[in-house]
Amino acid sequence: MNLVMSADDRYALPLGVLLISIFANKNPGYDIKVYVIDSGLSSNSKEKLQSIEKEYSFKINYLEASGQIGQEFPRIGRLNEADYYKLLAPVMINENRLLYLDIDMVVLGDLKSLYESELKDGAIIGATTDSQETLIKNNFFRPISRYFNAGLLLFDCQKYREKNIWPQALELIKKNEIKIKYGDQDIFNHLLENDWQSLPKEYDIQQDEYDPPYQGEIRVLHYTGAIKPWHYSYSNPNIKYFSEYLQLSPWADWQPQKTLKKIILKNLKKTLRLISSPNAFIKIAETSAKIRGLKE
Repeated sequence: MNLVMSADDRYALPLGVLLISIFANKNPGYDIKVYVIDSGLSSNSKEKLQSIEKEYSFKINYLEASGQIGQEFPRIGRLNEADYYKLLAPVMINENRLLYLDIDMVVLGDLKSLYESELKDGAIIGATTDSQETLIKNNFFRPISRYFNAGLLLFDCQKYREKNIWPQALELIKKNEIKIKYGDQDIFNHLLENDWQSLPKEYDIQQDEYDPPYQGEIRVLHYTGAIKPWHYSYSNPNIKYFSEYLQLSPWADWQPQKTLKKIILKNLKKTLRLISSPNAFIKIAETSAKIRGLKE
């Protein structure tokens, strides 16, 4: 199995948590080859990641991001550098198949059956439908029949290279012919609208699908949205999954930085949750008391 993800030093911690969740849930009988596209991981972060490698008996193959794109890196809208690496991964890495995971995920089940999924009818990638598909389709820059989330992608790398997806993507970006709102995800959907296969939904349960609590099986939980579980203001109960693997990591003693803005935001979110619950006014009063205590 070949896995790939990308990170700079700001995301070393969630990268470590993701890796631990993958190997903690891995069944015996097969090996995993891990590629990490390195866009600025520090030596200290790599030492911590190395301890995870030793604990779970695997090796990270680092790919230096600098120089891969050269001078052809237009910064347009919300398209950031990490988006380019996902588009480029099947070209950078000489494998027939790759499973790409965003680092804002935790894996809660074995990935072997997903990785071995047959991509039928000439599909170039496998993905899951985006939880906001209807809204996004209605606001996409052109009519589109369906829309997938690009957080977890199963690549047929040979077909990807044969179809010249990366050169097409780069040319599209350079000409600014697409209104990009969701980074690489919009580009993938534009170029591969008829060339992707739907994967089982439990492999990419997105943030808004967990609320109200998701009743089905979860094999991969995707913390979509701007606020992540490593931010102080994150308060969703599903943080328990992230925290479980964080405690197994070299960052177990890490605490998110508290600022007045983050404290207010976190308590505001809690208050909004309480409004629709039984005994709402009692609980809101308790939350307000906590805020007053912080000010004192």
